[in-house]
Amino acid sequence: VLGEGAFSTVFTAIDSRPKRDEIPKKYAVKKMFLQSDEFNRAYTEEVASFSRFPHPNIMTLIDSQSSYQHQAKCRVAYMLFPLMHGSLRDQLNETVLKPEYHNNCNSDQRKYNFRQTLKQYLSILYAFNVLHTHDPPYVHQDIKPENILIDIISNEGHGNGRGYNDN
Repeated sequence: VLGEGAFSTVFTAIDSRPKRDEIPKKYAVKKMFLQSDEFNRAYTEEVASFSRFPHPNIMTLIDSQSSYQHQAKCRVAYMLFPLMHGSLRDQLNETVLKPEYHNNCNSDQRKYNFRQTLKQYLSILYAFNVLHTHDPPYVHQDIKPENILIDIISNEGHGNGRGYNDN
């Protein structure tokens, strides 16, 4: 389990059939129980919103599906995303909010980290600009450091502000 919200849970998933000589890819799968028309509408809107905002700093929805599950006695929806390797909260906790961070970094390292952090924030602001300048403007309603996911591994440790909401 990567995260739990009021209406969904996000899990790690691994490709069970990787291509020959390829390391299996990891994904994030959001599972939602669609127990009412309101939840169905929220799911449909969330799927639609990802297709409206193709931007390198907005999470990509790879695939989605929903079906009635007799065990759950309701529709269950799944959304497939790339797996991000941390959140803005994680990065803040490991850098500027960590007491020993400032004592253990030399001046050049702190300057480099500060420049990289500014680049990351600029990427996040570009994503917000895409949302807020859309006609009509899109409002996320749950922006917080925990919901701004960063792909630390694929971006050489500097982060790429992207996110999916786990509730």
